[in-house]
Amino acid sequence: MRVNVKDTCFYDKNGKEVCKGDIFKFDDEIWSSSMTECGTEYDSFETHDQYALVGFENGKLDLVRFKLNDSQVNADMHENDELTFAEFVREHEVIGNIYVNPELLEDNE
Repeated sequence: MRVNVKDTCFYDKNGKEVCKGDIFKFDDEIWSSSMTECGTEYDSFETHDQYALVGFENGKLDLVRFKLNDSQVNADMHENDELTFAEFVREHEVIGNIYVNPELLEDNE
């Protein structure tokens, strides 16, 4: 089941139309740093699989819920950078939706 909002004009990296309830998988880098005498040095990072749910926020499609490190969170994807919803969906792939694949967003704790 897909909830389609009459031609959203948003498409993922494979050309699939993005709808409310769709789930994206993406990599998130978590940096580890150590202090040196010269200041902070970023010396390593780990990449983790993350998931994002498409929904309505302030009357428009946006990413409204995330699963980060096996836990669901509500977060603002625009808080720390200027990435727009349109840019995000063009660079990533829809891997399922909340109606058919709810397990993708379930807590694993």
